[in-house]
Amino acid sequence: MADDLIIHDGKIRKCKSLKSVVIPDGVRIIGGWAFNACSSLTSVFITMFLQQPWNVQME
Repeated sequence: MADDLIIHDGKIRKCKSLKSVVIPDGVRIIGGWAFNACSSLTSVFITMFLQQPWNVQME
């Protein structure tokens, strides 16, 4: 699984101008707070299967 990518908790936090995200193939794990405090984020498009379920928390 060395080729798998991870978006860690808090990796893209407080990005207030981010409106949408496309998670590319190869990402298998997204941390629960990866997009914490991205207040303009309204859509996340996931193109593949995640190894670990993503606990989505929109604030």
